[in-house]
Amino acid sequence: MSWLGGVGFISLNIGGLKYYCDGGEEGRGRGRRRRRKRGRRRRRKRRRKRGRRRRKMKRRKRKKRRRRMKRRRRRRRRRRRGRRGGGGGGGGGGGGGRRRRRRRRRRRRRRRRRRRRRRRRRRRRRRRRRRRRRRRRRRRRRRRRRRRRRRRRRRRRRRRRRRRRRRRRRRRRRSSSFLVNGASSNLGFCGWLLVIISFILVAATAPISIWLCIKIVKEYERAIIFRLGRILKGGAKGPGLFFVLPCTDNIIKVDMRTISFDIPPQEILTKDSVTVNVDGVVYYRVQNAILAVANITNADSATRLLAQTTLRNVLGTKNLSQILSDREEIAHSMQATLDDATDDWGIKVERVEIKDVKLPVQLQRAMAAEAEATREARAKVIAAEGEMNASRALKEASIVIMESPAALQLRYLQTLTTIAAEKNSTIVFPLPIDMLQGIMAMRH
Repeated sequence: MSWLGGVGFISLNIGGLKYYCDGGEEGRGRGRRRRRKRGRRRRRKRRRKRGRRRRKMKRRKRKKRRRRMKRRRRRRRRRRRGRRGGGGGGGGGGGGGRRRRRRRRRRRRRRRRRRRRRRRRRRRRRRRRRRRRRRRRRRRRRRRRRRRRRRRRRRRRRRRRRRRRRRRRRRRRRSSSFLVNGASSNLGFCGWLLVIISFILVAATAPISIWLCIKIVKEYERAIIFRLGRILKGGAKGPGLFFVLPCTDNIIKVDMRTISFDIPPQEILTKDSVTVNVDGVVYYRVQNAILAVANITNADSATRLLAQTTLRNVLGTKNLSQILSDREEIAHSMQATLDDATDDWGIKVERVEIKDVKLPVQLQRAMAAEAEATREARAKVIAAEGEMNASRALKEASIVIMESPAALQLRYLQTLTTIAAEKNSTIVFPLPIDMLQGIMAMRH
């Protein structure tokens, strides 16, 4: 019994170790405790190091204070000795002692000032170092936090991708394995009996039934055989020649070529409350013939309806300016949503294009008026700039004419020649006032 109990204890321990290694709840809890203990140990070590540094700094300060006190005591003793020696001498000796004292005082003051400056500099340096250390620590913490966040986000994204892939694989395995691999094997006794009877009938009526048993499928087609209501093992048949039992088998042909259809114009309310009529084109093809037959009744009509709804949903979240400018982006988003939705049906959406965007007449007029107003504003600005440049040129020309008065007469003659070239009946000739003043002066 003792031996059996020992065996049971060993087996239980082995099971616990296996549960711990497999990542059970107890193992996870122990791992967390160990991490916490490591963190506590690190914090204690850091605190001890900080305490040691502080103690060293305090010891150094104490030693410096003791040295200063000793120096001060020595100086005081020297001063006392100097005073005693100076007081016993004559008048000249006393005056020299005062001068020395004054010099010593000045020196002491200078030393004190230097010491104070050094202390201030040291304090400033320490403060700067502390600030730099704090900034470095903050930066390190921020970097660590950012790295942790990025790692968490990456892990979450990987988990989501893995989950999606697993779901897709499960769906495909369920659909394809059930529809393709294990179909004909589950016919049962009655099913196999009917199949054997049909084989016997075909063999009995061999020359006539051979034309009903042989079927031909074209290059762009695939044939799915249903034997007593179940898909035959091996998947879709074709292209080429294959054998069929006329009594128990039923054939459905699927076209694998690319099919295109027009999305009828949809009246959509955009994000900025504008009604727009939009139509498009969708190109798709059947990728898996078994899924296209077994998972949906009519893949063509379902894809058409889904394209209409996706067009409404996608354009309902866009503004009018985005619809007019970002057509390629909208087409790519529609293609991605349609491809994901039709993946379970065995359909691959190859391309989606938006044909036309029809705006209401009032909105077209408003946009045309807005464009016309902006063009008129630009034209007025350009005309004003031209007038400003012309006025500057006229100003410069007037300055040149003011320097030489004969230039004005030449300009008059030039204008007369230009007027005479046009063959006008009336010519206005301006006369300078200076000539009239000279004529009036001669009369007087």
